[in-house]
Amino acid sequence: RYVISIHADAPDFANLVGSAEFPIIDGNVLRAWPALPASARCLAMTLDEHEKNLQSVALILDTWRAAGQPKVWTVIGGGLLTDVTAFAAALVHCDLRLIPTTLLAMADACLGGKTGVNFAPYGKNQVGAFHFPSRVDVWVGWFTTLPPRQLRAGAMECIKHAFLSGDLALAAAIAHAIHRNQTEDLTLLLPRIIQVKSDVVSEDPGENGKRAILNLGHTLAHALETFAHERTTGETTILHGEALGVGLAYALLLSREIAGLAVETLESMLALLHLSDGLISASELARRIGVPSLDDDEIFSKIWALTAHDKKNIHGSESVNFVLLHAPGHIARGRNGEWTLPVTIDAARKTWDELLPRLR
Repeated sequence: RYVISIHADAPDFANLVGSAEFPIIDGNVLRAWPALPASARCLAMTLDEHEKNLQSVALILDTWRAAGQPKVWTVIGGGLLTDVTAFAAALVHCDLRLIPTTLLAMADACLGGKTGVNFAPYGKNQVGAFHFPSRVDVWVGWFTTLPPRQLRAGAMECIKHAFLSGDLALAAAIAHAIHRNQTEDLTLLLPRIIQVKSDVVSEDPGENGKRAILNLGHTLAHALETFAHERTTGETTILHGEALGVGLAYALLLSREIAGLAVETLESMLALLHLSDGLISASELARRIGVPSLDDDEIFSKIWALTAHDKKNIHGSESVNFVLLHAPGHIARGRNGEWTLPVTIDAARKTWDELLPRLR
């Protein structure tokens, strides 16, 4: 159990950092918010996916030891920083207060206690632990300095939650808010978005069953990210939310093919992904994962092979488990009640070919 607070007013920046035993702040946030006072005790970290690794965890723990091993950490930043620092805190059993500064972190990364780092060559989030924060403080004012691309990417996790809950009106409200850049509307929507994940995690905190549904869209998304990180760097590479948008579209198409999702519902849900501006084009996807074309059989085979490393997969590379929807809010279940369904490589390739022209 932990406290999630959504604030209408700006925090007291001086007190926020000054009272923290061990503050860890994203370097981009420090530059964008000069009111955040840097101190000798403050660790500033600017990470990308290539640095979401055990070396960064070691740096955090070395700094923590030099600071006298304080027991309470305050982390101010996005989902990537949250994942890395929370894993480090888990290793030494320290308390966490999380202050997310991106939409993705507010809606997903700071909730649920899953932490982890990438581990080559196996891919995304392969080494981790469960470590719940004691407190999460959400303030959408951070969005005023958040690049639009990051905001659109974060919306994909929010819309995913709406799809899981079956609330397409919520998905539409999120998409409209992002499309019109009315970020203040998100203050009203975030409680409903957060509640979806909170309810699932409360039911299955250790991810022994139902919590797997939160990975809707993530099987392909993580494979795309891993593939991209071997070929692109920095601003060029794909963001998690961008990969998730593609992964959601792919999962919806698979849901129609395998799980009986109605065609009209499929089209409505894809339209919402497009409306949010978070679903990138096929040409942009190719550029962000570092390939000249997405039609190449070899490219698809390499991406498919990476899905076999997904933690939900138990069938090997011939068949990979996906979270699929029978309808909004209704997960397609396996014969023995599993929360995922196996997808063969033939079905996967057919759906990939259908996906590409839909990425406009």
